[in-house]
Amino acid sequence: MKYLCLDMAINTAYPVIPLQQAFPVNQCLFKNTDDEFIWDAAPWLFALGSQDFYAVINDPLITFHHHLIIESNEGIDFLREHLQQFLYQEKENKTHYYRFWDARVLLRELPQYSEERLNLFFKDYIPAIYLEEGNKDQLVKLSLNNRQLLQIEKCSRSQVFMPVTDTVDTSDATRTQKINYPDMPATPAKKRRFWTG
Repeated sequence: MKYLCLDMAINTAYPVIPLQQAFPVNQCLFKNTDDEFIWDAAPWLFALGSQDFYAVINDPLITFHHHLIIESNEGIDFLREHLQQFLYQEKENKTHYYRFWDARVLLRELPQYSEERLNLFFKDYIPAIYLEEGNKDQLVKLSLNNRQLLQIEKCSRSQVFMPVTDTVDTSDATRTQKINYPDMPATPAKKRRFWTG
């Protein structure tokens, strides 16, 4: 399962409604915290499944600046609660947001994490996090290697999201036609879209 983590403070609150319509399993990362009321300028999680949100949302007014794509087998509630451990940091007796949901911050901070902190962040819950690098088709993958050290590698968007291709569905059209209407020619098979992978 892949999740989009999008900061509405950077991208404005406008994308929330179209994304909620396209991906009905979603939650504000501030849900059940003292900052729950800031939903319109907060980071949100959207369960994408294996769908690429760029293929679904093509409104020119919606931006996806500095987002994260989080790979996890966990449900959205569990993932949100796990990530909420990292929302706040104490510095000089003051509580600050730790904006890990901003790709720029995560890319700068993660390489400085200790092995213990890396394991706490990724645990067994997050196999990988993807960030865009300059354009939407080139991604940076952040994950832990076998020695539990941070591994940063480049990959293409098509390696993360299965491309959609047109294939012909020949599923029983001819057989059904012959059984029900033996004197009629078979109807042409319908063209459908399937995820390939």
